[in-house]
Amino acid sequence: MFTNSQRISSEQLLKNNLLAFLQDEKTGSLHPVAIASFKKYNGTYLLKEANLTLKLVQEENQLYLVVDAQGIQSKMMQKDEMRLH
Repeated sequence: MFTNSQRISSEQLLKNNLLAFLQDEKTGSLHPVAIASFKKYNGTYLLKEANLTLKLVQEENQLYLVVDAQGIQSKMMQKDEMRLH
């Protein structure tokens, strides 16, 4: 498995969850997003240095991070009451 620990701040979390998922074990550390807590952040954001536009979009009862330029739509999960992954 390849990981880039210099650029992925949540490397261990991702690795642990991926291994648990592949072994049909409960991941336990990520939960569905409490939409009401993060709804105010829906919108479009510009990462100026990368010239990249990101959108935080709610569809039904899910929250997604969308990067149209790369054709990516990632379902967000909640780590704790203040952090999304």
